[in-house]
Amino acid sequence: MTAGGERSEDVNRRTWADPAAMASLQVEGWSDPGEVEAMSAFADAVRGEPVLDLGTGTGRTIPLLRLATARYVAVDYTEAMVELARRRYPDADVRHGDARSLTDLPDGSFRGVVFSFNGIDAVDHEDRPAVLAAVRRVLAPGGYFLYSTLHKDGPAFVQRPWRREALPWAVGSLVPSHRPAPLRAAAAALRTVRDPGRVPRQFRNWWRLRSQSHDAGDWAIGPTDAHEFGLLVHFTTIAGELRRLGAAGFDLVDTFAAEDGRSVHGGAPRRDVRWFHVLARRSDLPSQPARDVVDDA
Repeated sequence: MTAGGERSEDVNRRTWADPAAMASLQVEGWSDPGEVEAMSAFADAVRGEPVLDLGTGTGRTIPLLRLATARYVAVDYTEAMVELARRRYPDADVRHGDARSLTDLPDGSFRGVVFSFNGIDAVDHEDRPAVLAAVRRVLAPGGYFLYSTLHKDGPAFVQRPWRREALPWAVGSLVPSHRPAPLRAAAAALRTVRDPGRVPRQFRNWWRLRSQSHDAGDWAIGPTDAHEFGLLVHFTTIAGELRRLGAAGFDLVDTFAAEDGRSVHGGAPRRDVRWFHVLARRSDLPSQPARDVVDDA
């Protein structure tokens, strides 16, 4: 629940229901360079084994994961996206479901689970333990969980309509975008000319959602610049996320920065990391309650 009393998922469902948002999600390929490294490590560990793809959306990850296995199941909680993914990939097993419960999937039935493109951040902080518990339940002993999450110490958390930093890569491409700042500014200006209501929408959305933000130190809820600041999402520090992951019954394998795939766990906060990918393995130890840390600095 946000500070304003509305659930993040209710805000996000309304945004995703917009035809423009739906169209923008019909992309193919990698989300970022870090996903290439993370997915490669994951694929090596699960090749040929059953894999569950959570938050598949319109199906971006379907062809990527089916390179690793034919034993593939996809789940998304937005019915319109499920229908679209089924139309795009009619031979894929795409189901409507909720990552917090996964009640129709048997215990220990998957070698790997993926929750890509910061999909886990669409649920409230209180619901994340339910997602981790459901994933752990459907994983076989020693199974792998790969997901990405927005970094509270990085630039994504401080984006504003008047202060935005373009991604240094093109989604769906392995080639980083090295366009100089003047060209990026010109491209933004051209988008505004083509859609003069774009900037006012960004300000309206950000202003509406900022009152529902909440900063708890090593995690926060707030708007992000995706879909014109129309999403209310979860951010976390690397240390905080890894602590909660361990408490949920997972052992860390590695973390990967979205920008270049380098390992980023441990050490000082990585201020340049927008989001990071976590590759973890189901632990044999039982889960324990996680204690959230409030940063009083």
